[in-house]
Amino acid sequence: MDAIIKFQKGTSFDINKQFNTDNDIEYYFKHIVSQQDNYFYYSKRIRQIEKDDILYFGFESNILVVAQYTGKFKDIEERGFNYGYQIKNIKILSKPIAINYKVFNTRSLAYVKTDEQREELKKIPYTINNIEEIRIKSLDIKNFTLFGKNSFKFSKGINIFIGENGTGKSQILKLLYSIININNENRRFEVSIVNELEEVFRPTDKKISKLISFGEKKSSIDIDLSTYKIGFNFTKDSKYEVNRDNIPKKFYKKEALFIPAKEILSHFKGFIGTYSRREIAFDKTTYDLAIGLDTPLLKNQQLIEEKHRELEKILEGEIIQLNGEFYLRRFKDGELVVSSMMAEGLRKIGTISYLLKNGALHEDTILFWDEPESNLNPKLIRDIAKLFIYLESLNIQIFITTHNLFLINEIEILRQEENNIKYFSFGFDSNQNLRISQSSKLEELKDLILLDEEINQGDRFINRKR
Repeated sequence: MDAIIKFQKGTSFDINKQFNTDNDIEYYFKHIVSQQDNYFYYSKRIRQIEKDDILYFGFESNILVVAQYTGKFKDIEERGFNYGYQIKNIKILSKPIAINYKVFNTRSLAYVKTDEQREELKKIPYTINNIEEIRIKSLDIKNFTLFGKNSFKFSKGINIFIGENGTGKSQILKLLYSIININNENRRFEVSIVNELEEVFRPTDKKISKLISFGEKKSSIDIDLSTYKIGFNFTKDSKYEVNRDNIPKKFYKKEALFIPAKEILSHFKGFIGTYSRREIAFDKTTYDLAIGLDTPLLKNQQLIEEKHRELEKILEGEIIQLNGEFYLRRFKDGELVVSSMMAEGLRKIGTISYLLKNGALHEDTILFWDEPESNLNPKLIRDIAKLFIYLESLNIQIFITTHNLFLINEIEILRQEENNIKYFSFGFDSNQNLRISQSSKLEELKDLILLDEEINQGDRFINRKR
């Protein structure tokens, strides 16, 4: 359990030294802790913390230092009432950050237990190194929607789900997205994942049991996030929470962004408030994207400046938000064009452009995009293919669904040896059972209906000319 350790004047981390100013504590963590194998010493036993919990070190009304507990503990008998706790990922804040200590009801040691307390600590800018290690490595599912028993091994780069409509491509994207979203929450996973799946999938009567394959009694999900694994199941009787198979005690935050097949830019005005108050024909992925679009712009855009200029060249202008609505400000004359008057393909390009500018899409994001080629002309599809290769170079893991062979071919044309790309082909056998083949090479897929249809179309075209 995360904890706050607060010190008043005259107290100490070490029996030999008292601390009376912010600088005393900063000096201790910067110069002394490193000399003692990253242990800090404290007069009280912190009984409820576990490995990888976050510790916030405060002085009077401010937080000065944040670190992560390694799980290593020392009982220092010869030093009186002192205990040693080893920490890592130590961050000394550039300036003290004031928090409301009344929320924690304590003068010295407080465990972080409530949503109100967690909300207060969001003021503290702190990320842990393990965020970069979070990658969706594999997924094993049993009796989930259309799927019987299937296993997926993913690339750390671009993962492309290929197949006709109705083969379950989007459902896998939504399942992965839901788990990553709840992985970021501070609430109980067993309860939160139920709410998330219900809001993302919108099953009949909003019952998670409706996601179990027809005729089956239980669905099981296992996902490997490289740093740890998550496993859970739910039954026909599941209502408020799932059954835990493998739920880690500590989760590492990893940003996720889902772009639905239907664009949101032209629907943005008033959407967030409407979704919160009323039942409308959009699921939570669209709402989450709207929240991402509503984030203020970054001050420093050096990371994406070059790519962003390329996207604005396609748009022939820049996307801006004005009075709760999105516009294209044209370069040639400065005129504003409301997003609803833009071509839908350009609205998709504009969405990505703005998400890069405001930082909602960044290096540590996992990107899910359902049918990016929808309503795009071939030229824009080529631009989208270039965008995917660029985002993969930024270390962004990408999952897309498509039934457009033109997009797949463009990605293959642009593909370099260092690109990490994997394909998954979805289709039905003669008995209408779902089958999936997967390979890092397009030509090795056992079941590629799109290619079969293209060959069939070519044959029909030749026969017509005869």
